[in-house]
Amino acid sequence: YPDRATAEGAGGDAPGSMDTDRTEIANDEGDTDRTDAFVRRLEKALDDDVMTQPRGSVIRESLAGRGGILVAASAAEAIAFANDYAAEHVIVIARDEQPILDALRNAGTVFVGASSSNAFGDYMTGANHVLPTGGLARSYSGLSVLDFFRWTTYQRIDRDAAQRLADDVGTLADAEGLPGHAAAARAHAASAGPRDERSTGVSPDGPGAEGQA
Repeated sequence: YPDRATAEGAGGDAPGSMDTDRTEIANDEGDTDRTDAFVRRLEKALDDDVMTQPRGSVIRESLAGRGGILVAASAAEAIAFANDYAAEHVIVIARDEQPILDALRNAGTVFVGASSSNAFGDYMTGANHVLPTGGLARSYSGLSVLDFFRWTTYQRIDRDAAQRLADDVGTLADAEGLPGHAAAARAHAASAGPRDERSTGVSPDGPGAEGQA
């Protein structure tokens, strides 16, 4: 729970949740009394910790407005929530952490183990601190050198390939309501002259049709 302070210290509108598998705190899924007692102890520990923080008022505002303690029926349910929520930071603390890490697909960055604080990630461990927020981890990764690369693709289509591709391209373009594209493909095929029958049956991505990223 000390990491709650590092996350909520970002601002009063910073969301945060703590998720636990019920099996970690109760031998029986129906043992609600034991679950409730665990949640109460966790709430008290959080409250005591916030009171010691210089930005305690900001953290308290954030926890009150957008914080939560969630108890899942199973690890699978907790993982499903985490993937749907797609948090900027996820901390995994479990008896067997690797399967959980393998199943987490939507997160800005994941810290594995009880001693893996997101404070280390912010300053020292080397992973980029520019991370997707607001659920964008469902679609985007953290900033990396790949974001500064630029690619230009090219296509080279010889006359025979133009003839082989023109009918299918024309059909697709007509279906999309783009008659200009269909006409261009057919015009290039017509200007190519008689088709080389030796190429009959060659797939569109075979000899004559070439592309490169």
